[in-house]
Amino acid sequence: MKKLNILFLFLLSFTTLIAQKKGLVVNYSQEIKFDLKKAGENATVVSSDGDSKLQNKMLQQIIMQASKQIQLFQLVTTSKSAIYTKVEKIDNTQKENGVSISFGGGYSPEYLDLDNNLYYQEKENFNEKFEVKDSLTHYDWQLTREKKKVLGFDCRKATAKDGKKEIIAWYAPKLPYKSGPRDITGLPGLILEVTIIRNNKQKSMFHLWATDVQVKDDIEIEFPTFKNPITEKDFEMKRKEMFDRMKEMRDEGVETD
Repeated sequence: MKKLNILFLFLLSFTTLIAQKKGLVVNYSQEIKFDLKKAGENATVVSSDGDSKLQNKMLQQIIMQASKQIQLFQLVTTSKSAIYTKVEKIDNTQKENGVSISFGGGYSPEYLDLDNNLYYQEKENFNEKFEVKDSLTHYDWQLTREKKKVLGFDCRKATAKDGKKEIIAWYAPKLPYKSGPRDITGLPGLILEVTIIRNNKQKSMFHLWATDVQVKDDIEIEFPTFKNPITEKDFEMKRKEMFDRMKEMRDEGVETD
């Protein structure tokens, strides 16, 4: 009974503070799962001596290690804006015998302008940086009556589809913020857990869950000033062009019988 009273007071304090329009700091853990065969076919492999001809067994081992990693992220949000960042930690599991594997590079801070439905993010491709500014994705959320508790908060389930991407989200109506992990937004409550299933070449699945929620006063989020911003579509086109160019250069350097 004592534990239930403590939990009740904890949730009540959140409700009172949110009514006063305080901001939140939310920490998330992220796990990625791959279809190992598909991931092996599409992964980018780089070795310290420049030799990319690795035995399939070694490649599968590296992919398996990557799939076991837990990454940490943090969301700082108000009712009008948010910033989502990756929390760096020392981790040597991606490097063994001078070999590393990449499934898309790092994750730079993502700024969300919830009032104007915009996001800002600096992205990198082949060591070239791009300033991306675009509209937040509008998800056609299907709200359900299914419920469960996350960190003691009553959450409801919502689902959406975006092309080949399927999303299952759990949001807390008592936390009246439209933000969530990554660029998943637009629900009537903070998203505390989400599963993103990508039916792409890697057949990947992202699972993110909140590990703690903290109230914070006087949150100020300053959006970056981009000089030459491009849209997400333009960035994807440039990335494809650069990838095709690199592939062409590699193929031209290979001698065939």
